[in-house]
Amino acid sequence: MGVVLGVLGVAVVGVIVVRAAPRLAQYRAPTPTRAHRESIVKERLFLDRLTRHIQGVGERVSRRTSAGFRSWESQLQRGYRRLRLLAQEYVVHHPESSVVSCDAHIAAADSATAREEYDDAEEHLLACLKIDPKHRVAYLGLSDVYQKRKEGGLAEETLRFLRRLHPEDADVAARLAAVLHERGKRAAALKELQVAIDHAPRNPKYLDFAIELAMMERDPRRAAKYLIQLREANPENQKLEEFEERITALKERP
Repeated sequence: MGVVLGVLGVAVVGVIVVRAAPRLAQYRAPTPTRAHRESIVKERLFLDRLTRHIQGVGERVSRRTSAGFRSWESQLQRGYRRLRLLAQEYVVHHPESSVVSCDAHIAAADSATAREEYDDAEEHLLACLKIDPKHRVAYLGLSDVYQKRKEGGLAEETLRFLRRLHPEDADVAARLAAVLHERGKRAAALKELQVAIDHAPRNPKYLDFAIELAMMERDPRRAAKYLIQLREANPENQKLEEFEERITALKERP
């Protein structure tokens, strides 16, 4: 019975977290007085204790429950992740209570991604963006995480937003082209890739990709144009002859 109450208590906390997060996201803290700073520290300590308590409940439930109770454990873990996000929201709006930097979140996200813990990586990247809403590396990291989680729509949306922030960034345009290609949007991918080439006309990687996309779109004239640029940018490229043969064959098709 005590275990069930513990799990239900965590579920209630999860609901509170979900409802409180939007208000925290809109909150703008005033310049803190000394008394306010002290209250912030106390609240931060309470939040840390609450986090540790819920994590402890989760571990006890995991040890005591049978296979039939695993769904409750999964819900508790999700509630704990939401609580961690709330803690990160709190740090953003009370920066004087924490020394966590955006670089630290990026490093933690990289480590989590290497372990294939993509939810944790996403949390750290979002926490970084709360600190710096225009952080280029964080957006790129998010797009990678979404691709690894097979969420191509989110990856595309993230990169499109980053393109608006950095309209002249060739690498961002090329990454968006790659995501669009994976999603079967070849014409849109070729358009984004052209943006990348406009800003980096001698990049052999972009030109190689553009030739492939143009041939997939059955556009030998465009592929030939990119081949000329590739030959000028990298005359030693071993694929030049192969590309030329494929483009010629494409031209000869009825």
